Amino acid sequence: MGVQVGQIASSIVFSIPEPLLVITSGRHRLDTDLVSRTAGLPKLGRADADFVREQSGFVIGGVSPIGWINKDRKSTRLNSSHTDISRMPSS
Repeated sequence: MGVQVGQIASSIVFSIPEPLLVITSGRHRLDTDLVSRTAGLPKLGRADADFVREQSGFVIGGVSPIGWINKDRKSTRLNSSHTDISRMPSS
């Protein structure tokens, strides 16, 4: 593809119990404890394949951050240092 791993966004879906979409650089590992603490959540629930498909319309491994069938999801944006987390409106 001619791009570096860090140029590819990873879309990671959690269940809290509504869907929570976290988008991060493909070169970073997500610190789920940091995300839950910073977002004021007690815990991030693991989303299974059926939940991801029902909420997004995409299969795991191909989840787009846009074009979801469920427009009521919450999104969290992380910068490359994973220390700046802010809420984003759903698209």
